[in-house]
This record gives sequence, structure tokens and C-alpha cells, in this order.
Amino acid sequence: MMIIVALLLGVVIYYLLTGDNPVGRGPVRGNGPEDKLNERFVQGEISEEEYLRMKEVLRK
Repeated sequence: MMIIVALLLGVVIYYLLTGDNPVGRGPVRGNGPEDKLNERFVQGEISEEEYLRMKEVLRK
């Protein structure tokens, strides 16, 4: 009986450390406006000038 409990506990701990949840994985990437702006710039949707101008506006 103790072996089963230990195995279940091990599986739960493993899932918490490696599963698709933010527990134990550090900061979660946000979906805020600046993150979306960064993604657009990296993907080449906007130029550097547009990126810098929009970033300035978001920080005001």
C-alpha cells in the first residue's frame, strides 16, 4: 500500500515540475500589449521605426 502512495506522489510531483502548467516553471510569459508588439517586430510585421514609436506610446 505504501508503494502505491509513493508512486502516486512521485507522479504528481513529476507532473507539477514538467506538465503544462506554470507551477515550478518560473515566470509565465504574458500576453500584454508590449509582448504582442515584440512578437510583431520579431516576425517582421512592423519596421524598427514603427516598433520604437509604438513602444514609446505604450510606456506613456
